[in-house]
Amino acid sequence: MACNTFVAIRFTPSYARQTEWPDHFEKVCDILGLKTQSPAPKDFVEAVCNWQKSHPPLVADGILGPATWRSMYPIIKKYQRGAARVGARPEWVNRIKSQNTVSAPQGFSETINTAINKAANQVAEGIKTVISGPKIPMGPLPPPTVLPNAEDLLIKEMVALLRHDSHTPVEVSIRYVQHVTSIHIADTISTQSVLSPWVSLVGTLKVGQVWPGIKGGVRIILSLTPGFSLDNTLVGEVVFVTESGRFYAQNLEGWVNDYTAAFISGLTRSLTPLKTMLDIEAKFLLGAISATSGYAALFVVTASVVPWCYKNQTAIRISVAAVYVLYEACQVIKTLAPKLYDKVFWVCLKRILSEIPNSALRDEKIMAFFVGQMIWKLGKAALTKDFSAGLDTLKLLAKYIVVALGKAAIPIVSAAAKAVPGAAKHINADQQLVKDLRDIGISIIVEEAYAINQEIKKHTQKIQEQLEKLKKALEQLAGTLTAL
Repeated sequence: MACNTFVAIRFTPSYARQTEWPDHFEKVCDILGLKTQSPAPKDFVEAVCNWQKSHPPLVADGILGPATWRSMYPIIKKYQRGAARVGARPEWVNRIKSQNTVSAPQGFSETINTAINKAANQVAEGIKTVISGPKIPMGPLPPPTVLPNAEDLLIKEMVALLRHDSHTPVEVSIRYVQHVTSIHIADTISTQSVLSPWVSLVGTLKVGQVWPGIKGGVRIILSLTPGFSLDNTLVGEVVFVTESGRFYAQNLEGWVNDYTAAFISGLTRSLTPLKTMLDIEAKFLLGAISATSGYAALFVVTASVVPWCYKNQTAIRISVAAVYVLYEACQVIKTLAPKLYDKVFWVCLKRILSEIPNSALRDEKIMAFFVGQMIWKLGKAALTKDFSAGLDTLKLLAKYIVVALGKAAIPIVSAAAKAVPGAAKHINADQQLVKDLRDIGISIIVEEAYAINQEIKKHTQKIQEQLEKLKKALEQLAGTLTAL
């Protein structure tokens, strides 16, 4: 195994916990030929690598692990300290042996409770105004891939190197991701107080951040779970996805160590995310991923999915807002005119309405998840057909709204109906509704048509308002699908 500077820096503290070399650090520095007892991590692992090369059959991987320590320890025992070394023991070695803990910040419990209440009740402001904006078509979906990228291969190498290290990323299933994202209680976590062998330079993590991958590509944070261990040390979990569509869970210290080691080894120039996706964009992406099951989910997140989300972020927001308005309007119609809802709207919009839970009306992020799921699951052809059917239905019903408002009348086509005008008009209007709906593929009987007409007559103004909302929402959705 060749010396991988990043891996060596990343795991030197982990192996130090398993051996005693930090207790002999000054002698180790002397033996390695370092001119200071406060070497930079990169200088230290490169010196270890050179020492290993001169002491076969050691593997020159730059890691002062158990095998290298067994070869070095006899020399340490006989070693008489030579020239004085300047500098204090480096922080990354001191923290390995430190028993200090980090106390929970003041107000932590209150912050968590506030986050829980906010997540349960908040609906983002302006969702109904987005729907009035211009139609923004979504770009074509990216091509599928299931091949692991360089980042996945690096994670695999790290896990193989230290199988029992609790700080390495662990690949998890889509079900696990769905579970943790549904119950997460924090949108941000500060890493400044993480008890890490490295000085924390990572700053604040946030759901939706797109971080540059250590070896390539990106890592997108999908969930953050804060917490404290029994000894009151700050712990927690980061759930992220790579561009190949593989999901990983990693504790906070592991995430900090990964990126700090990458920065020190020169693999990354910055310890900041490339971009922070909006919550609804992140949830939309997660919903799209979950539209398939098991390893088939790997076909959804691809090497071009992040640019796709960047390019279509406005269309994503409009789509989520439009489905929100559509679903909300249908729920109002369901209350005002249950027969109209069951026999007409449920029939033409069933595939859309059945995908959205009632809880989505309380949380925009839940709605975004199911919209992403719906678009990938049903596909452009099915949704375009449903939107078109919905618009045809609204156009038809508008005529009956006008009649109910007394501004027009349904033409009487039956000569016999003229004998009893009042009763005949009712019968004819119901029969005409049956015929009109049949023309657009919806079948009802005359008795059901009569009940629908009575509902429209009773709540004409309110139903008209909801039909206008539905029309605008369906037009927006149809517009975003034009380039999909």
